[in-house]
Amino acid sequence: MHITNPGLLDYRAKRRGEGLQAHSVNRDFAYLKAALRHAQQIHGQQIPSLAWKELRAKEPDGRTRFLSRDEYDRLLAVCGKELSLIVKVAVSTGLRKNNLLQLDWKEVDLSSGMITVTIKGNKRHTIRMPANIRAALSTRPERKGKVFDTTNFRKDWEAAVRKSALANFRFHDLRHTCATWMRMAGVDIADICDALGHSSVTVTMRYAHIEPDEHVSPFDRISERVWSQSAAHSPEEVQTSAIKH
Repeated sequence: MHITNPGLLDYRAKRRGEGLQAHSVNRDFAYLKAALRHAQQIHGQQIPSLAWKELRAKEPDGRTRFLSRDEYDRLLAVCGKELSLIVKVAVSTGLRKNNLLQLDWKEVDLSSGMITVTIKGNKRHTIRMPANIRAALSTRPERKGKVFDTTNFRKDWEAAVRKSALANFRFHDLRHTCATWMRMAGVDIADICDALGHSSVTVTMRYAHIEPDEHVSPFDRISERVWSQSAAHSPEEVQTSAIKH
């Protein structure tokens, strides 16, 4: 069977007609593209010239989904011990699903507190583990092979999302939650970009969503500093200090 642009367009239409989301169709195309590249580079096979950009299904612009604190607590409440740890590490580090579920002890250095994984573009990305993660992993009885037990992971994850009544939520949204909570805590966007291993701040801005009622604006931050200075010194003290300098 030959793989052609018309054939893939038919596949896209059929799968979308069956109710498959655009991002899922595009993920199938990404897997196919990777497989074809592997066949070409490793086995020297000739592969068809395909219009990948035109083949992609259009995804909704600016999807925004991250956990509120209440949703996070509800999710953890219905997770088993292993899934709960996976969720906590996901939100604490922003690691992608594949990096997290396939995490090997060879990529974890408890002595230095570092996790080093391979991310998109075959780049190495290092994360400094927060103290809580380091402590949790230090208690693991086995430190060989995969760090997490992912047996029945998909079934357990889907059950947890259903029981916690999280609407329109995917595992990748835990990465969005990490970035957004960092931003809400006042972390600089450039630092978040570096922490998540993004190629640019523009990409990070799609992850670091901010709700106005939870965000401390730049005006609030400078106002706190200005008014605290005003409160700390009387007019006489300010005048005396000015004369001395």
